[in-house]
Amino acid sequence: DALLDVVDSSAVEGIETNLGWVRRLVDSPEFRAGEVHTGWLDAYEGPLLERPSVAPEALRSAALLLGEADDESPFGRGDGWRSAGPPVPLTVHVAEPDGTTHDVVDDPGLAHADATARGRRVWATWQGQTWVLEAADAMRRSSVAAAGTADVVSPMPGAVVALDVAVGDAVTAGQRLGAVEAMKMELALVAPHDGTVTHVGAAVGDQVAMGHVVVHVEES
Repeated sequence: DALLDVVDSSAVEGIETNLGWVRRLVDSPEFRAGEVHTGWLDAYEGPLLERPSVAPEALRSAALLLGEADDESPFGRGDGWRSAGPPVPLTVHVAEPDGTTHDVVDDPGLAHADATARGRRVWATWQGQTWVLEAADAMRRSSVAAAGTADVVSPMPGAVVALDVAVGDAVTAGQRLGAVEAMKMELALVAPHDGTVTHVGAAVGDQVAMGHVVVHVEES
């Protein structure tokens, strides 16, 4: 718990880090039970390998910053103020870099994430994980579907140290397709099912972000 407190009080902006992933690892039942060892991650299949959704606390803090007024007049206020009654709850449209949008209404019951605004972009950190959020473009608001099960994504930010397949290769479920390394920790990328490699989205030596699609396997 002391280690979690340290991570929760830390925020790194401007670069991709694995601090959020480390936080989830430290808080996992396996880590708390002392079951983690150097080869554990290679065989692990679970939520630690999935990119987390944006925390409500991060969305709230980003929306509060993005909804702030640009001037001091009552007409420029971003808090729903009105002269004849209580404030009207305002909805702020917040977007992720991939275009996914969130309609955020302030919830005072949520805690504040550590957030910094630079122009119309906000870096919001909650429990070690940092998200870059911005005001959604009202002319093209749309949700982008999450990566499908055929996408083999990097479970953490790091360097691609191995690619064992190429486009056109037939693979079987569980077969190693490559590996990503960060901080001297290497994680294998494995095929989610039998199929054919139809896309390779990185090369050995590339630095990739968490959630980056490294290989796409079309199910056979």
